[in-house]
Amino acid sequence: MEGRRKTLGRRIKRARLGAGYRSQKSFAEAIGVSENSVARAEIGDERVGQSVFLAIEGGLGWTESAISVFLDTGDEATLDRQIDGQASQAAASAPADDERAELERLRQQVALYQMRDRINEELARLDRGEVTDESQREQLVTEVEALLAQLGEAGHEPGEKRAFG
Repeated sequence: MEGRRKTLGRRIKRARLGAGYRSQKSFAEAIGVSENSVARAEIGDERVGQSVFLAIEGGLGWTESAISVFLDTGDEATLDRQIDGQASQAAASAPADDERAELERLRQQVALYQMRDRINEELARLDRGEVTDESQREQLVTEVEALLAQLGEAGHEPGEKRAFG
């Protein structure tokens, strides 16, 4: 099976590049897995799980379970059909670089909103007197200050009510 995984890894890489993803990182972000998971899949590592393979299939426009069928049977024609037929569709629908940048900007905005909400939740706990132990209170204040610093580093004033971006 190791030989099959290595073959699969080469095919995944070829399909990723054919779909317009120049880096493992951009592909990993697009399909919601770690860059390390994509790298392991492309070298044929045995530790790559089904959930990563499903994400890869979806990202490349492959039929669900095509990878499992190949790993079970060794039928390279299964992968060839996926690469030849559906990877070209994935390339046509893969977001352009400016769309990827916009998606990343939106992800960052969501993270900032989540950070702001967490700050508000922690401050509300302090206001309600839910934290009575002095060391817990100091720890909470330190956490809020760290979150505020992160928000400031992202270019936003802590009290801003405007949309991020």
